[in-house]
Amino acid sequence: MDCVGGMSEAGRFFGLSQFWQVETPVEIAGVAAITGLGGLLFGWLYARWGFNIWPPILELARLNGVWTFFALGKNALGGEIGNIVRFGTVALTLHVTLAMRRAAVEPQPGSP
Repeated sequence: MDCVGGMSEAGRFFGLSQFWQVETPVEIAGVAAITGLGGLLFGWLYARWGFNIWPPILELARLNGVWTFFALGKNALGGEIGNIVRFGTVALTLHVTLAMRRAAVEPQPGSP
């Protein structure tokens, strides 16, 4: 299975694993979508960090920790503040990952 196929499978599995949180079909669709996208993010982090499992685990722990500590919602859908916090955390993770990757690829000053 290629990397994209693996990330799709991770997203699907992660989305389906959250159904216990919801009561209505609209909530099911919303939770499946948001957690499926989270699964894709975790798969991308895993691949981007050289198939290292720790970056996605740490991102999930950070998201769950913030969500629980600040009581941002009864399920993965959350409210307005919860989603602002979620997308801010994801944006920070994407920025750090891309910046570190860029720094690893670019030659350092004074190197041959």
